[in-house]
Amino acid sequence: MAVLSFVLILLLIAADQLIKYLCILKLQPVGSVEVIPGFLKLTYVENRGAALGILQNQRIFFIIITIVFCFVLLYLLYYYRRHDFFSRFACIVIIAGGIGNLVDRIRLHYVIDYISFSFYSPVFNFADICVVAGVIAALIHILFTSRERKKEAVPEISGLQTQEQPEKNGASDSGGEDPQEEKAPEPEKGDRNEQNASDHGTGE
Repeated sequence: MAVLSFVLILLLIAADQLIKYLCILKLQPVGSVEVIPGFLKLTYVENRGAALGILQNQRIFFIIITIVFCFVLLYLLYYYRRHDFFSRFACIVIIAGGIGNLVDRIRLHYVIDYISFSFYSPVFNFADICVVAGVIAALIHILFTSRERKKEAVPEISGLQTQEQPEKNGASDSGGEDPQEEKAPEPEKGDRNEQNASDHGTGE
């Protein structure tokens, strides 16, 4: 599974870089192409900020943050023990999207964006879609699937405890002495002396 995850990350990064190369080759000379009139356009934009166009001209900051987050997510991808589909998917696509934009920042000093909707002003790219999809998947894992697993684990633990309790009680009842059976009290030292004296007297 680790090898497959690594291959998927590489494929997503390659797809992002290929699309951006085609944008430079075909879209940059014309600037914008309307795909669906009044709804979707492909517009060449050089973004010097973060995903979706926020925080402009912070190149070094975003390079450092992206590298740190990618290392953290790589660690979680290979060492997190409660992975499900959503958590693994989140790690893969966020890493791929982050590295895809990181390559642009290092190589070009800006990120190439090209997807533009009429109802949404920021222009974004395939790598941004990967990051957003990964964040949504991570939230689903945290808010729903991980909590369901915890709820399933609680009845199992309580069931084991209730099974162990009768076994302990049964062992104590069968192996130990009956608490109702009491030993006859032994006579005290003074009583034994009086008894011996009376025995000697009767013997004389």
